Amino acid sequence: APGVLAAWQEAARTTPRDAEVWRFVSRYQSLARRDEEALRSLDRALEIRPDYVHGLLARGRALARLGRFSEALKPVTHAASLQPWNPLPHHLLGKILKASGKAGDAVEAFKEAVRTDRAARDRAGGDRPPDPVAVEAGREVVDHLARHAEGVHRLRGRLEAYPLFKEVLLYDALNPSANLRVATMLKREGKIEEASRHRYIGNLERGKRLLEDALRFRSEKQMESARTLLEKVIYNMYQATFEDSKAYEPYYYIAVARAVRAMPGPPMHDFTEARKCLSEARFRGLKRLEDAPDSGRYVEWVRPYWAEE
Repeated sequence: APGVLAAWQEAARTTPRDAEVWRFVSRYQSLARRDEEALRSLDRALEIRPDYVHGLLARGRALARLGRFSEALKPVTHAASLQPWNPLPHHLLGKILKASGKAGDAVEAFKEAVRTDRAARDRAGGDRPPDPVAVEAGREVVDHLARHAEGVHRLRGRLEAYPLFKEVLLYDALNPSANLRVATMLKREGKIEEASRHRYIGNLERGKRLLEDALRFRSEKQMESARTLLEKVIYNMYQATFEDSKAYEPYYYIAVARAVRAMPGPPMHDFTEARKCLSEARFRGLKRLEDAPDSGRYVEWVRPYWAEE
């Protein structure tokens, strides 16, 4: 917006010693793709306040946008040293390192973003939700660790991959593959109950993710792909029931998968099985559809079957 930029430039002329004003001038210069001017404005801001964290981060972003990654690292690293408790500099540092091809260093920076956010939430008593940048950093960590763990598992075997899958669970306790891989090793160690818990989580979460994919395929009219995934959903959920026979969630998701598969042309088998699974879920504690998992996002699929209970 040229008018907004002009207003901030006028503000910089009247208050030339205000670093915050120069940062906003830089922001709107960047939006106008006037990148070199934006960098000069940030230089002015940092001349006034050399330890201005928002200015340092803005400079790092501006340099990264220009592909000058090695230069971008310096201000962002300085910002992280000034505010080691803040996940934002660590997250940005990870993004720049990843863009520059330093995947290992990037993961360590992303891990630090997650750690600092967890520490802040612990200090707040656990009531504060995760910072969005920490959530994104966590996804980056899990993606890297999971791919690495699967590669080690494939090339060197489950024993060497075991600690890597356990590390994945530190950042994503519901990761399906990691839970199932860890369950296999725990069973070998004789930790049967713990292994069963991980198998339950792994199968439940894998089924839930497959259900999302199946519904996406269905919305795109790829019915055969949707049906194939729904079969897998049902399989994973039944596997989960073997690990925890008292839990109602797997039966509820089986009912959802059956209901989805029964529409628009209902095989009578799916219709009957959907009702039976809802009965099992009700018997195990799901007294009202309003209490269904996932905030009731699939309730409309099963409501007709519930009504006949």
